[in-house]
Amino acid sequence: MLFRSQSPSVVNPHRPDPLTQQFSFGFQYAFGPNDVLDVNYVGSRGSRITLGGMNYGQLNPKYLSMGSALSQTLPSPYASALSSLGLAAPSCPYTVAQSLMPYPEFCGGVSAIDEPVGINNYNALQANFKHRFGQGLIFTASYTFSKFLSDVGGPEEWGSINGDQGGSSIRNFYDLKADWSVDGGDIPHSLVLNYVYDLPVGRGKRLGGGMNTVEDAVAGGWQVTGITTAQSGFPMSIGPSGNAASVYGGNQHADLTGQPFKSGNCGGTNGVPAIPVGTKYCFFNPAAFKAPADYTFGTAPRYLSNLRAPGYVDQDLAIQKWFTLKERLRLQVAVQMFNAFNHANFGIPSATVGNPNMGLSTSTQGARQMQGALKITY
Repeated sequence: MLFRSQSPSVVNPHRPDPLTQQFSFGFQYAFGPNDVLDVNYVGSRGSRITLGGMNYGQLNPKYLSMGSALSQTLPSPYASALSSLGLAAPSCPYTVAQSLMPYPEFCGGVSAIDEPVGINNYNALQANFKHRFGQGLIFTASYTFSKFLSDVGGPEEWGSINGDQGGSSIRNFYDLKADWSVDGGDIPHSLVLNYVYDLPVGRGKRLGGGMNTVEDAVAGGWQVTGITTAQSGFPMSIGPSGNAASVYGGNQHADLTGQPFKSGNCGGTNGVPAIPVGTKYCFFNPAAFKAPADYTFGTAPRYLSNLRAPGYVDQDLAIQKWFTLKERLRLQVAVQMFNAFNHANFGIPSATVGNPNMGLSTSTQGARQMQGALKITY
């Protein structure tokens, strides 16, 4: 039976399960009774990582040098057979390119769902320092320096905050290694500071140690906690705005022009004012990229390690107080503030070649929020 008008999706019945190997080692050192340092190396290696759609129907790239000759129409070898069966004519023209495809009987791609063809690796240095001050203050600092590399995004990329920029597609299914780059989830630097401070006020404390029960119920038992987070931005992926149909089942990335990422201007066309890179909300130079030529895959990688979206900074604070109602019954009243200082965290800039807003971030995330909370423990 001929399925001349279909683009089938198939499942490999013999596909092996993805494999991830994880390993780590490290040391812990106590400088004194109140200071502890942990340093660890953490790594992983993944193989047989699934690719959502592995197109086995792509035209072999060796034919792309034929250029426009690929679009010349040929007599269809299927027309008479379809007609004799009373079936409709093919929905796509039978061209030179179609005749050279691995499965010329199908109009579109032949896509294997969740094909286990990818690899990745992750390496990280993790350091954690904890210091216990006197008078109820505990401070912890955690820092991670890491690198995450892959050639496919894996099953989680579709839902990633960074998986929809438009230039992260696989260009050439005959050569996945050509798309080996930092992963869309790569965050090389991450710092988290955590602190808990029991205010030294109230009965038995440094201040107000002689308070009576009523005074202590009002002024004592207060605690301030906070988490400060600062991390690198996600790597950028540039949408090509090219002619993907000219690579016949593959995909295109943008071309690198050789101009620097961090100079020049955003905007300047279609009524968008020109804004120098590094000022306001212009984060990279659109002139560093251009649309790829027909019959080429483009020269930009899936993700650029040296061009990243804005980093993320957040300060969460909480002020809370415990009330002892009975011997085993306690009530906590708290005010919690997320992004307490309302720091502007810009969203991922527009990253499609030809977009007037390319390089500009037009959104922010995580505006300050406040909430109250009551908790009873017994």
